[in-house]
Amino acid sequence: MCFKVFLPFGYYKSLSIIGFPSILLPLSVIVGEVYEKEVFNLANNLQDAAIALEKAIRESNEYQSLKDSYDKVNADPSAKSMFDNFRNIQIQLQQKQMSGQEITQEEVDQAQKTVALVQQHELISKLMADEQKMSEVITDLNKTIMKPLEDLYGAAE
Repeated sequence: MCFKVFLPFGYYKSLSIIGFPSILLPLSVIVGEVYEKEVFNLANNLQDAAIALEKAIRESNEYQSLKDSYDKVNADPSAKSMFDNFRNIQIQLQQKQMSGQEITQEEVDQAQKTVALVQQHELISKLMADEQKMSEVITDLNKTIMKPLEDLYGAAE
């Protein structure tokens, strides 16, 4: 009878009850368990890469600038109120659009007036520019991340 005990570094130790010496076997020798270990490592590697990417984003100049602009808007009561109003209008219009409801001309006019107003506020204008830069970074990252699937299925034409 033989038992396997997991050891670090991808090795299993076979423990024999009948007196044979213990043997270290590379994980690749243990056929049925190799696939599970490789899938587990791949998932961990992808998760580790995602965590590293999150950290890199947080440390990026674009994110730091966005965070700084966001903090400045939130610290200014007038800017915060205007920005919150702008975001609420944006969210309401997006929800209407996603639910298939028609957006009225009055709502379009109100949104355009609000955009014109918030763009005149220096702090909000800077925040919106920083949001755009961060959006471009995320778009570029998404293209890179999705490249294997594009290669597999072919680029959309």
